[in-house]
Amino acid sequence: MMNYGFTRDGDRFVADLDDEEREIIVGLIEQTAELLEQAAPAEPENHHPDSEDSTGDMGGEFERMMTAAGLGPTSQDPSSNPPTTGFINENALAADPALGRLLPDAHHDDPLAAAEFRAWSGDTVRRTKLNRLHAAADTLRPDGTPLNIDEDTAVTVLIALTDLRLVLAERLGLHDEEDVERLEQAIQDGQMNDATALILTYDFLTWLQETLASSLT
Repeated sequence: MMNYGFTRDGDRFVADLDDEEREIIVGLIEQTAELLEQAAPAEPENHHPDSEDSTGDMGGEFERMMTAAGLGPTSQDPSSNPPTTGFINENALAADPALGRLLPDAHHDDPLAAAEFRAWSGDTVRRTKLNRLHAAADTLRPDGTPLNIDEDTAVTVLIALTDLRLVLAERLGLHDEEDVERLEQAIQDGQMNDATALILTYDFLTWLQETLASSLT
């Protein structure tokens, strides 16, 4: 049971979360990092993907819950097709809309300009997000003590929570307030029971992020 969200204590930011809650967040961070790994740049032409496991370990309780709820990626495994650019795996972006939420187009109305932008900056953005996610995971791993972090770390955690919510929102089909209301009503009506834990997790992350953002202002 969660006790307290984030509050400011001088120049520090503290939160008292159960170990189980922290494990859930870290698990989601690791799954989001694995998702970003799928968009890694193209391998050299002499690389043979069949020689190694290119899918990674996509296990974890929440990944299984997403699959059980029919909320996981619906497209084919992006590793089955070669990337179309040397800078970022465009097939991975096409295969899983959640990646598109994490690495959005800079020019929505101009596919050519969007591809050019990703060619120059796409993998920089991806690697920056990965580094931030790994840092947030290290910070949030349960150690039996309340969280007590500095401002830079708080910002890192805040942005990482945004990425988690983007992925969960895509899995749950949440694109606007009407989608949120629709899903919450469906759960209240006893529909989509397998998704209940996911929407509760999404609500928890939203609340936790709000307490951190409020503490930072």
